[in-house]
This record gives sequence, C-alpha cells and structure tokens, in this order.
Amino acid sequence: MELREILLLQITAQLNHMAHSNTKGRQSAFRKTLLGTDNIRSLAELILDHAVRSLSNGMPLTSSANLLAKKMNVITTFNLKSGDTRKSEASMISAGVEALGTLGSLGYITMVTETRGAVKLTRLDFANETSVFFDYYKSVKTIAEIDLPKEDYTYWTHPWKNGQSIVKKMPSSLSLKYQYKKMPKVYQALNAYGDTEFSVNLDVLNTVMEMDRLKHGFIPSVVKIDEVSVALKDLMKFNRTSEFVGEQAKKWYLENVSQQLMKKGLTTLQIDGRSNTYKKRKASGWLKEKSSDSIDIVRASSKRYEFGKVTDMAHMMLGKSFHYDFQLDSRGRFYPIVNYFEPTGSDLAKGLLTFTRGVPVTDKVLENLAVHTANCMGEDKLSMEDRILFVWVHMDEILEASEDLINSEWLQQFKDDKKTKFQLISAILEWKKYHEQGDDYVCHLPIGLDATNSGLQILSAMTRDRRGAEETNVIQHPSKEIGDAYMVIAKDVLGAGFNYKGYENLGDKAWRKLCKRPTMSYYYDAGRGCIQEQTFEDRRDHGVEVLAQMGFDDASYIGTAIFDGVEHAFPRQTQAKEALKLGVKTTLKDNGNKPIISWKTASGFTAFQNYSKSKMHRVNCTFAGKAVKLSYLVQLDEAMKSEHDKGISANFVHSQDASLLTGTIANLNDEGIEDFMMIHDQFSVNAESVDLLLETFKDTFRDIFTEDQLGKTLESLGLEENPVEYGDLDIDEVLDSNYIIS
Repeated sequence: MELREILLLQITAQLNHMAHSNTKGRQSAFRKTLLGTDNIRSLAELILDHAVRSLSNGMPLTSSANLLAKKMNVITTFNLKSGDTRKSEASMISAGVEALGTLGSLGYITMVTETRGAVKLTRLDFANETSVFFDYYKSVKTIAEIDLPKEDYTYWTHPWKNGQSIVKKMPSSLSLKYQYKKMPKVYQALNAYGDTEFSVNLDVLNTVMEMDRLKHGFIPSVVKIDEVSVALKDLMKFNRTSEFVGEQAKKWYLENVSQQLMKKGLTTLQIDGRSNTYKKRKASGWLKEKSSDSIDIVRASSKRYEFGKVTDMAHMMLGKSFHYDFQLDSRGRFYPIVNYFEPTGSDLAKGLLTFTRGVPVTDKVLENLAVHTANCMGEDKLSMEDRILFVWVHMDEILEASEDLINSEWLQQFKDDKKTKFQLISAILEWKKYHEQGDDYVCHLPIGLDATNSGLQILSAMTRDRRGAEETNVIQHPSKEIGDAYMVIAKDVLGAGFNYKGYENLGDKAWRKLCKRPTMSYYYDAGRGCIQEQTFEDRRDHGVEVLAQMGFDDASYIGTAIFDGVEHAFPRQTQAKEALKLGVKTTLKDNGNKPIISWKTASGFTAFQNYSKSKMHRVNCTFAGKAVKLSYLVQLDEAMKSEHDKGISANFVHSQDASLLTGTIANLNDEGIEDFMMIHDQFSVNAESVDLLLETFKDTFRDIFTEDQLGKTLESLGLEENPVEYGDLDIDEVLDSNYIIS
C-alpha cells in the first residue's frame, strides 16, 4: 500500500472518531465542520496536503490554520465565518489548529515556538523523523510546495471558482461588483490568457541543466547552508532601523559618529544637540553598510532556491501542454495562481516557456524574432530597423554560439544581464532551428514588446503632458527616434550643477542606469528616503567600480539629487500624485475613516485599497487534545491614513496599466489571437501578430485615455475641483507612435 493511502486511512479514521465521539457541552468549530462534511475522506486529503505545504515553507501556525479553515469552508455545510470579524478569525484559527492536530494525535507533527527578534512564532514541526508521514513528506515535498500548471482550463464565469475568488482578498462589501455582467471584458481577458497553451522548451531546459552541472556563470551558485545561517542571524540582529531609535541609536551614535564629528572640530555640546532624525539616519546608513554582505548572501541563496523550483517544475511538465489560472489583485492586475514556473516569473521561467501553438515562418516572423533577439541582447534603444540589422550583422556569432552555448565566449558578455540572458538563449536556439529547418520552421516563441516606463506614460497621458509623452514614446518624439526619460532626468541632474566627489564624471550610460529605478519608483510614490536606499542597494548593479564601492552617505546624496531631478523634469505628473493624495484625504473624511477606498477603471473593474488598523487578540485552541493559546491580528474597521496616503499613487497607476492590459488582450482576442504572455506592462504574442499587438495597444490606449481618467477618479474620491494643470497633448497622436511599446 502506498504511503499516501496509509496516511489517508489513518487520518480518516481519526476524523471519524472525532466526529462520532460523545462530546458534552459546547461543540468546537472543527467538530461542527466534521458534522457538516459529507466526505470525510476529502477533508483528510485537504489536511494532509496542507500540512505538507505548511511544513515545507515554515508557515506560522496561525496563518496556516486560517488558510486551512478557508479551504475547509468550501467542502462543508457549516460556515466558520461570522459577521463579527474577531469571532470569525478566532473560529477559523481554532478549527484549523484542531484539524492539523489530527496529525499530531497520530504522533506525526508537533508545535514548536521560536523567537525571531522580539516576536514569538509558533509553527509546525516533525514529531518523529522515522515515521510514515516523514517518509511521505520527503517523497512529495517538492510537488507539495507548489501548485503545478493545469493540463485543462476551467473558465471564470462567476467571482468564485474551485474555492478561489477572482480577486485576491476580495472584500465582501465589493463582491457584487465583480460579477460577469459588471466587467465582461475582464472575464474575457482572464479566460483568453488562461486558455493559452504553454509547453516547456526542452532545448533550453537541457542547456540550463548542463550549465548547472558545469557550474556555468549563468547559473546561480550554491550557497553553503552555514553561510546563510550566519547571514540570517546577522540580519535578525539588525533587522529594523527602528531598533536604533532611542537608547540603542544614542549608544551607537556615541560609539561611532561622535568620534568622527570631534575630528571635524565639533564640540561635545554640538554633537549631543544633533537631532534624533539625524541620529536615526546615520544609524540607518550604518545598518545598511553593515548588513549589505549578509543581504547579498541571502539573495544568492534565494536565487538558487528559485532556480531549483523552476527547473523542478519544468521537468514535471515536460512533454505536456498546460494552462495557467489567473487571479486579479486589488488593482486589477493579473497574477498566476502558480508560483515560480510561470509567465510573470523570472527570466529563467520565461526562457523555458513556449506557446504550444506555433506559426509558420514568414519574413514578418523572422523580423519580429530578430527584434526580440536584439531586445534580449540589450539593444532595445535602437530603432526597429536597426535592431533587425544588428541581429543580421551578428548572425554568424549567434549561430556559432548556438552550436555550443556552454563554451561560447560570445555569450559570456551577457552573463551579468539579469533581465534576459535565458530568454536570449531561447532566441538563439530558435535561430538554430530556423537555419536547420528552413521553410519547415515553425516559431513557438512568445515575442514581446515592453512599455517605456508605463507609470510615467500613463501619468503623462492623463495630464496631457507633452514632454512626458514624448520622452516615454506615448507620441513620436519630434527630434529623435526614441524618447528616453531616464536620460532626460540624468541630464537635468547634471545640468543643475551636480558636483560631488567626481561622481558627475561617471558618463551618460552610468548616470542613466542610476536614474532608471528611482524614476520608475517615484511615480509609485517612493519618497526621498526610499530613493536614497535604492541608490545604495543598486550600487553593485551598474558595472561601475566606483559606484559598487560607495557608502550610504554618498548614495544618499546622489539619490536626493535624482529625486529632485525627477520632480523638476515632470511637474504635472507630481501634481497628479499630490491630487490623488488629497482625494484620499477627502474620501476618508467623508466616509468616516472607513478602511476601503475604491474607484472604477475603464475596463469595468472596481479597484480598491484596504489599509486598516489592527489589534492583537488571543484565541484558545486545541492541538492533539492539548490546549494552546495563540495570538492573531484582527483588522479593525478604521483606516490607516498614512498607508492610504502612501499607497494611492502606485495603486491608481497600476489600476490603469491593468485596464490597458485587460483591454489589449480582450481586443486582440476579438481579432482571433489565442496565445498571450502578458506581464503588467509587457505584452507578448506569437511572432506573426506583433504588428497587430502594437496597433491594438495604441487603439486601446487612445480609447482609455481620451476620457479624463484622472479627473473621473478624483471626482469619485470626493474632490469637487481637479487641481492638476493639464497640458496641450492631443491623445490621438498616440496612433502615430512607433515605440510606445517596443
């Protein structure tokens, strides 16, 4: 008898015993669940699979129990939820803990409590590592940690499907807004994407596994477990800047900063008089410099872990056609329910995925494959014609590399390109297939076009800002082939007289890289401090030694200059951000400080943000007959004003790019396109349909932003007057743009 069957028989017997035992007094929530379940066997399967997953990822017991209870609610007539949020959470956690306790009663698992920083955390652990359950865990944990793609796709027709809601964390007060009749385009787009058939690219997978065997530079290296352990302890020790506030900050300040200030000639009185803000900032900088090596180790370990998950899943799906199921987040963005090996995942995951359906070779297919290849090589700032030419000029090197990707010196130059190196490998192997097969070649590769800083694009279109539209290619630039907002900001910073320790002489390429992430983050409401931190975090990613070695103070100085440069370059977009914040304040004042704020997008989707205050509560539970008290957070019906203020800009812009993606997929689907690989502001279709994709995107963009989306949203948030000064951009000009996505 298989291990799983043995365990299910044992768990089922235990559950039946619990259901039919004589229990005096008040029945527990879990026993009511048992009595309301027609199929105890199904419940046993649910508990077993969930326990394995919880053990695999070290999930806190309260979170694990709550999630299990939500799953149990689907297969029982007894509803664990109630109108009272606190009682509902308590009931769910109690039922989930008791359900997991069935494995505890069998002697397979136990509870352990550990201290993480100042927090005590209770989780599940193995009671016995020589048991049937432990043997089963070892045999299936790789599969159990993940939900694989499905070989069949079930359409969304209602807000609920297979126990999943169409919107993650869907508020009950908004649930009626997500019915099919309220947003048919959203359902169409979700189902069109879900109906796309994918396959594993065997050639890429074989190449990747051989690279891993030979410890090739493209592959994340294995990090020793003791190194990770030391790094985690280091980060746990310095896990929060707030720990340096108060006495700890003062102590560190006195030990580390005072001596430096004395050397600069400051008196003791002057040193003591420095503000707490200054002390906190100095402590924060020291923290980041102190822990940066540990962070790098943990990140390297995470990359290796992800590599293993992606390749494991790819092997499991090899030789099959499969589909991904998507949910919406609170902004209307698409997210696959599967983790790791999925279309919105890493470069490796994207490189391993192909469309099952292919298109026969034509001149247009080859042109689009060439553009895609150039993009993967980092030449995405060339014109389309020049990208095609670039690939043909380098075709000998590409074909030579395709014969021996492992040892190709030419390919080595892309080793540090974190974005597209595995997608480049898949493109190279496509060229090999074409040259081997000629007219018989069929292209299965998804070919993508990316938006140019979609946040700035959207804000420029909504505020009718011509300069922003030109530099993000919403409209054709009057004086150059392709606009470049990052370079504009870099030149604005340097033109404003930036002069600091020679960093002004780094060159245009380095400065453009420095400005890229802060510019994107700014329009999602990253503040000055956040951009300072990003500048420090990214210092080793630019390929410039002087930046890689810079300290936090220098990074902060540069980050501040970039922040000011962004504000100066595109003031209307900053006005839009501030107007949205004002709208949030107005809404919270008008609605009695309720935590949910919502607005409607052009796709028909009701976007929302839900930031509420919370309070810690205790719940009495039973695990394997043993009483245990657990703590849990209950969300209160009162808004966290600061979080709403911080979140509105990013959430609003993301809701607009989600509306764009939804409309583009739905409109392409109306044109007969069947295969999609979309990631927020990246759009991929088959190699024959790229031109149609561009034209459809422009039409959708024009249709959406012809209406005053910003003004409509501000009005829905309670602003009687729109304070944003609009420019003179004619949105119809987008139809003449060649590079809005490219």
